[in-house]
Amino acid sequence: MHRELPVPPGALDAPRSVEMIRVWLANERVQCVLNIGFWEGRGLDERDCWGILLADMIHHIANAHHSEYGREPQETIDRIRAAFSVELEHPTSERLGGFVASRDDTRHSDTP
Repeated sequence: MHRELPVPPGALDAPRSVEMIRVWLANERVQCVLNIGFWEGRGLDERDCWGILLADMIHHIANAHHSEYGREPQETIDRIRAAFSVELEHPTSERLGGFVASRDDTRHSDTP
């Protein structure tokens, strides 16, 4: 694959690790694969879980920007939050595509 990011060492070492999201910029569009159903299958409301996951990702981005560019993490979080809110209210493009259920439906299992 072109420019695929490495799998984090902690994910490689953990026998129960599971990939939740993969996002690509391709053909001038966002292409993504989501592991929908993983948390629902464990009795959790996925909407809350995805919110927590996205917030955790934003903190990782803020920490990376601090490490790479010296930017204050809270300033980065504030900028991302502002852009996120604007994009939710006024999308810069339409969302195309749809949800395709996994052929390998292991999301309800304790061993991914």
